[in-house]
Amino acid sequence: GAAVGRTDGIALGLEFTLSYAGFELYSESEYLFDFASSEYNFFYSWTDLTYSPSDWLWFGVSGQITKVIDTELETDRGLLLGIAYKNFEFTCYYYNAFTDDDFFMLALGNEF
Repeated sequence: GAAVGRTDGIALGLEFTLSYAGFELYSESEYLFDFASSEYNFFYSWTDLTYSPSDWLWFGVSGQITKVIDTELETDRGLLLGIAYKNFEFTCYYYNAFTDDDFFMLALGNEF
């Protein structure tokens, strides 16, 4: 892909999903090459491992990694709970549970 605006560059990405017997491993990764300077290059990865006992409910663990050139690796680990209703999916993430850096994230999806 391409990035334009405050950052101009090329973004290479990889996304995959493996599923078996209610379990699912999903991961997406991206590396951005900035045209202006390599100091703005970065790597990002997000991975979820879930179990779905039914079509409308899933839960599991999640992790994300961010690495900007010349900075420390940032990692977030968390739990997730998702539900589906008609064509909508709602997934709530709780990262860095019970620490000073904890945060919630809500993802909303629609299939049409």
